[in-house]
Amino acid sequence: MEHRYNKRFNVEFSVLVVVRDKGVRIGTARNLSLEGMFVSLPDWSLALGTMLTLKLRVNGVLETMRAMVVHSGDGGVGVFFRDMEPMRRAGWHRVPALLDEDGTYWMDVG
Repeated sequence: MEHRYNKRFNVEFSVLVVVRDKGVRIGTARNLSLEGMFVSLPDWSLALGTMLTLKLRVNGVLETMRAMVVHSGDGGVGVFFRDMEPMRRAGWHRVPALLDEDGTYWMDVG
């Protein structure tokens, strides 16, 4: 049985995923919580425990964070954030107040 400490929210934004010795890919974040996210990465399999770096632009600021793969499958990976500070700076704790009517959170990643 899965146990989560924080609620997940539907999102859609691009994430640059960097894995040492495996390369760089652009994925799409599909859901987000304060402790992690699911990133859609078709055709790229990553083992559980893989450490990676996520890069994304939030309100014009490039954020970089370390994460670890805790789920692999369903066309992507679930990651646990190893560094919470970028999320705090970005104000992700305010996600519930920023949801569209359909429950989707759109982040400025341009």
